[in-house]
Amino acid sequence: MVTRADGTSGYVLDMAVGIHPFGGAPPVQGTGYWPGKDVAKAIALLPNGTSGYVLDANGAVHPFGGAPAANSTGYRPGADFARGLLLNGTSGGWVVSVDGGIWSFGGAPGMPASFMWTGLPITKAII
Repeated sequence: MVTRADGTSGYVLDMAVGIHPFGGAPPVQGTGYWPGKDVAKAIALLPNGTSGYVLDANGAVHPFGGAPAANSTGYRPGADFARGLLLNGTSGGWVVSVDGGIWSFGGAPGMPASFMWTGLPITKAII
C-alpha cells in the first residue's frame, strides 16, 4: 500500500501487480498483470501522486500512471530475488534484493555491494 500526499488516499497493490485506488485516488493503468501469480513485491509513488513503479519478484520495475519506463540493474528472470523499492525523486531509484544487494534503476546512481550477505535470504525492505 502507498498513500498520496493528502494522507487519506492512495493505492493497494495485489499479488498479481494489480493497482487498486482507495480514498478517492484516481484509477491508474499498470504495465503488467499476472493473474493467479504471487509476483508483486512493492509499490512507490512519484511526487505527482498518480504515477510510479511496481516491483516484481524478479526485480523488474514496472511503471504505472504514465511514469517513464525504467530498466533495473537487479533484474533476475525466474528468481524470487527482489524485496523492496525506493524512489530517488523523479529520476529512478533502487531495488533491494533478498541478500541485501542494492540495484539502481532509471538513472539513479549505483550503490556499493558492501551491504550484501551473499547466500543469505535475510532482507525484507529498503526505506
